Amino acid sequence: MKKAVLLTLWLLLPMTVVGGLMAWVFVSMDKDKPMMDLPALGAGGGDTGGVNAIGEMLHGNDPDAIQHAKRAQQEQTLMDPRDWPGGVEIRVPFEAMGEPVGTAVLTLFYDEHGKRTLKTPSEQADGAFVFRFDQDSLQGSRFVVWTSMPMVVSDAGYHTDDSSHRLLRMFEIVDEVPPRAIAVSEPWVLGLRIDSVYEDSP
Repeated sequence: MKKAVLLTLWLLLPMTVVGGLMAWVFVSMDKDKPMMDLPALGAGGGDTGGVNAIGEMLHGNDPDAIQHAKRAQQEQTLMDPRDWPGGVEIRVPFEAMGEPVGTAVLTLFYDEHGKRTLKTPSEQADGAFVFRFDQDSLQGSRFVVWTSMPMVVSDAGYHTDDSSHRLLRMFEIVDEVPPRAIAVSEPWVLGLRIDSVYEDSP
């Protein structure tokens, strides 16, 4: 009798574990309208039973962030590019530097005390320095681009000269409408117009 009970419990164990995992997934997801409850779109957009959302979670992605990005993309509404799952790409034309340079550095300010992070170009393409940020590393919204170490003048860190005492232009990442032509896992190329990195340039 005892062996029969133990055997039954042993056979029920896998189903209990699977049931517990499924319960955890449903409870932990946004109850408002999780990704798996979105209306089916496109060819083959039938009921997947939440497989997409579960797969994103298993890959370390946030299903709700992906849902938010896809909704903004489909409805063509404004969103903060820093919330884009695939990160962003900032392109600085070579001519914006004022003179031929070998490279450039982007300084991103991420708090009111002027704390900042430095970023070198990921590549050079189509006549521009290309800076890529993943979603986790894109803290702050204001930045300058320079070739010589900038010196913070104001306490807030938003008045910045380069080593030649030229005032660097402060750019800001603002809400934009996400492009339709990219997947949410791909970087979003921001529509910032950067004609010059200096304030004293037209």
